[in-house]
Amino acid sequence: SSSSEYFFVEDKLNISINQGLEVRPGESLDIFVEVRKYNNGFLSKGEVTITFNNNEEKTAVGFGVLKHTVSVDGNIEAGNVPIYISVKDQFGNYADKTFNINVLSIPTRIENLFDSKLLMPGDKGRAKITLYDHSDKIINGTVIDVKIIDSGKNIIAEKEVENQAYFEFQLNPNQAPGEYFLLSAFENIKEQSSFTVEAVEKIVMSQENGIVTVKNSGNVQ
Repeated sequence: SSSSEYFFVEDKLNISINQGLEVRPGESLDIFVEVRKYNNGFLSKGEVTITFNNNEEKTAVGFGVLKHTVSVDGNIEAGNVPIYISVKDQFGNYADKTFNINVLSIPTRIENLFDSKLLMPGDKGRAKITLYDHSDKIINGTVIDVKIIDSGKNIIAEKEVENQAYFEFQLNPNQAPGEYFLLSAFENIKEQSSFTVEAVEKIVMSQENGIVTVKNSGNVQ
């Protein structure tokens, strides 16, 4: 389980939290609660209701202390998720508080979206690179490594781009025809996509001083 934190329940809804709580999706979080009476002494026993992610659980506090484990779904959205805690003793004294648990984003997949996957020699190509988390939400503020490689695994271009930014590249006028690959990587998450450079047969003939010159300006030998 993730690291635990303490907070205090005092009379008249005065509840404090030492520091924020955070947890990864699919894991659990232990919460330790101390319940105090109006004179700052520990509450000997009381009823506790804990509500998190639309799940309500009943438990009890004994000798001023409560340990409770919060289970977090693997597909819960990242961000601050509220947890509500209420305490009531046998005399009707009551206190409650809502605070946030920070659910962390877990990178899971990258999308490479080309403007066009069919290019000519000399063209400019670009692809939008997007990193998603476990709940299929875009993760902001991340940098992704992107490279173009040929069929021989030679690197043609390489650059780091911000999430949801475009990776742009320029093909040579005589770029060899065939299939090329765009590889995006963030930590251990990778995505490979392909695009094709078309074959161009272009013969240019010129004549000067009675001499005919034939030149291949295409990308096919």
